[in-house]
Amino acid sequence: MDGSAKPRKQKHLFPLTGLFTCGVCGYAVTAEKQKGYTYYHCTNGKGICDQKKLFIREEKLDEQLAPIFDDVAFDEELIEMMYQAALEQMEHDDQFNTAAIEKLEKELAAIKLKDNRLLDAFLAENIEKDIYDAKQAEIKHERIALEKQLAGMRQNHQNPYATIERAKELFLFSNRAKSEYANAVPERKQEIAYELLSNALLKDRKMAQPQLKSPYDMLARTPKNADFAIMCG
Repeated sequence: MDGSAKPRKQKHLFPLTGLFTCGVCGYAVTAEKQKGYTYYHCTNGKGICDQKKLFIREEKLDEQLAPIFDDVAFDEELIEMMYQAALEQMEHDDQFNTAAIEKLEKELAAIKLKDNRLLDAFLAENIEKDIYDAKQAEIKHERIALEKQLAGMRQNHQNPYATIERAKELFLFSNRAKSEYANAVPERKQEIAYELLSNALLKDRKMAQPQLKSPYDMLARTPKNADFAIMCG
């Protein structure tokens, strides 16, 4: 208050930290600002990894993410057709919402078990702290998303049509994720990236083995010219 305090240095948010590990040494990938640009590189936890010097700009990583967004995109006219077909099916299947809740409960239990095993590995000093922090942040994001989705499912348990609406929203999000990501602020870019992606590798300035989270992995495996009955399923 007397003017003697120094202002805090602003902390930057890097959307893709926590999603990548080094493809050579397995340590976390970090980011930093240099001359107005964001660069990602290996943390070089073991002190011997040559990947630390191989900086890659965030824009270049975004370009490598583009095909993944394309994999989960569907024509919006087709989405509407599948939505209408699902509404008809819902009239004959009142078990849909119950099955969805059971699936989410199993996924949430698996996430909690994964978190416990990660903590055990850290306490046993089997993994380094930077890897633990990155993985724990990823698990936390996924757990919160599942808990939110499960709460919504339970709330709408007496209205199975709400599940179909959620499914439609998911398809529309997948379809629009690429353009939204390209124009989003860092906080929103991180939300989109964590919603779709799990851990990937970064080696020689190239992304490798990116993993889509459920159910986006299923969308990516579905051929865009598949039989309409398969698409509806």
